[in-house]
Parts: sequence; structure tokens; C-alpha cells
Amino acid sequence: MSGRTVVLAMIVFGILATAILWTYWTIHMTPFMPLQEALEKEFPDSRPHVMGGSVKKNGDSVLRVVLQADFDPRADTASNTSKVLSRLERVRVLATELANLSSYRVLAMHLYFPLKEQGISQRTYFRDVATWEELDAATLIGTERDPTRDQRPVTKSEDL
Repeated sequence: MSGRTVVLAMIVFGILATAILWTYWTIHMTPFMPLQEALEKEFPDSRPHVMGGSVKKNGDSVLRVVLQADFDPRADTASNTSKVLSRLERVRVLATELANLSSYRVLAMHLYFPLKEQGISQRTYFRDVATWEELDAATLIGTERDPTRDQRPVTKSEDL
């Protein structure tokens, strides 16, 4: 092959790869953009990310909302509990209005707080959409979960 052919093939491959990524991103993220934008307005600097899907083990549909918190979500103080509950309620209201929350069985809100040079402090809250009862992650996923996972900082090598 000549140099021109190789360069042309690389350009076509780059354009094709970009088109595939853009299409994938648009198909999967467009339904959640209004909610994501509303969360950004409601909680500035929270870097919201919203996804919908199902857990592979049992097929429960889950609406996942990831937010950066301005407090440590693992700290068990009255102030933090109040902040978490108000965020959960506000996310519930916005998701009902903008993401058709009733079509999901579970709302999962992941809160994380970056600790300077120590990793990330995170906590996940699962709520049944119909009853608004708190759900246990182990029963939701169908596997045992490390009970200390939400009680220790996440290191760079550990999944979020």
C-alpha cells in the first residue's frame, strides 16, 4: 500500500470512530440530559451524571444519579443526614418530572466527596421508586457486598 492510501484509511477510520462514539453517546445520554441539566442548576458544582439501565442479575431497572457532594457522605452527623435526605428528595422530584422515574424500580444516588490526596469518600443510597423504602445493595444486586466498602476511602485502584 502506498503512503497516501494509509493516510486516507487512517482519516476515514478516525471519522468513523468519532461518528460511532457520537451516535452511542447521543442514544444513551440524550434521554437523561434534561435531568442532568436540572441537577446542575439545583446543585452547582455537583458534576451530575445520570444513567438508566438494569442490573444484570435480576433485571431490575435502575436510574443512577452520580453527584459530587460538598460534604463527606460517610460522616454520620445530623447535618449530613439532613443534606442527604434533602438531596434524595430533590433528585426524586426532578427525576419524576424529567426522567419518567415511574418506569424504573430503583433510584440509586451515588454521592462522592474528593478527599485531598487520600482518594474519594463515597456512599450510595438505593430507594425503591414505588415505596421510597431504602434498599440493601446486596439484595438489589443479588450478591454479597463488602459491608465496609462505604466506610473507607476509595483508593485510585478501586472501582467506584
